[in-house]
Amino acid sequence: MARRRSYWERLVREFERSGLTQADFAERRGVLVGTLRYWIYKLRGEARAAGPKSVELVPVRVASSAVRYFEAQVAGVGFRFEVGTEPGYVAAVLRELGASC
Repeated sequence: MARRRSYWERLVREFERSGLTQADFAERRGVLVGTLRYWIYKLRGEARAAGPKSVELVPVRVASSAVRYFEAQVAGVGFRFEVGTEPGYVAAVLRELGASC
């Protein structure tokens, strides 16, 4: 029986949160590992092609001079920038990385 796209979207989200290998997850859920892989790559590819929704920089006040870096995340990957880095540069880097993640 063919399953709907919404089923696979939900299943892939569950897989990504599970911490299991693709083979273990597929076995536990009773699906073919090849089909699971197909949907993982298909949905990730579509998300990459769509690119990031937006990059929004918010004002930050540094409370201590001991802070040397700030961090940002794009598609679940963390990036570290030195305090004082030009905000336009940070935005451009995050936009570009978001499009390639």
